[in-house]
Amino acid sequence: MFKKATFTTFLLCVVLGLSACSSTKMRDVWQDEKFSRGDDKDMLVVGFTSNVTNRMVFEREFVYQLEKRGVQAKASYKALGKHMAVKEELVAYLKEHDFSYVMVTYAGSQEVDKTYIKPTVTNYVTNGYPYAGYGAYGYGYSSFGGYWGGNVTTIQTPGYFDETTKTILITSIYEAKTGDIVWTGRSSTFEAQSVSRVTDEVAKVVWDHIQ
Repeated sequence: MFKKATFTTFLLCVVLGLSACSSTKMRDVWQDEKFSRGDDKDMLVVGFTSNVTNRMVFEREFVYQLEKRGVQAKASYKALGKHMAVKEELVAYLKEHDFSYVMVTYAGSQEVDKTYIKPTVTNYVTNGYPYAGYGAYGYGYSSFGGYWGGNVTTIQTPGYFDETTKTILITSIYEAKTGDIVWTGRSSTFEAQSVSRVTDEVAKVVWDHIQ
């Protein structure tokens, strides 16, 4: 089952309280043979969302993760302002500034997986006396084994559907001067917890898949 998602929806998933853990994996990657990891020494980072706060958190954390790996990076909100930049504005800025590459991230979709959990019936014996059974002592009356004189309590759990959500982020790297795409990949994040944590995970899997 697929649902359209906005980048803002993805970044605000922590508000929904979906889970206490988060996991991001790269699904697929394409890379131009002329591009390599050593080329991305200076980069402008762009997160496309109309939510200013979410964009700032995402770009700031992504820049931090890239700089830890030796890349000189800059968040687009510091370069272009806090509004969501249009393509023409971004192109004009790149013509006037010395960036080699632009990294753009946006939300592609949300996948909701439903799993049916079957109902269960559990019996508990309370106030009983544990008894090994006559058969255990050679008397042949094994049917008397178990709990002697106890009360049986039955607890039933109805069946239900368990939903898990995966958000697909698409990250692409473009040459700043030509606009040619040199790398792109789709990452899948399972039940995201926070903006900064997800950004940290996405930055790591993206970096690991740049050859």
